[in-house]
Amino acid sequence: MADRIGSLTPGKRADVVVLDPGTLNFAPRFDWTGRIVLNGQPPNVREVYVDGRLRAAARVRAA
Repeated sequence: MADRIGSLTPGKRADVVVLDPGTLNFAPRFDWTGRIVLNGQPPNVREVYVDGRLRAAARVRAA
């Protein structure tokens, strides 16, 4: 399966979640893994890719 999965490489399958780290619930900005696990919320999700294809994208509000 290593030829199909295991890294973010062109031609391989991937599931990826893109987060917005600029939100207040991720402060202070150290220990990113802990911040995501303990404070991550659905509004932080910007995009979701399943099998390398965009499946969901957040609507970005104008400031």
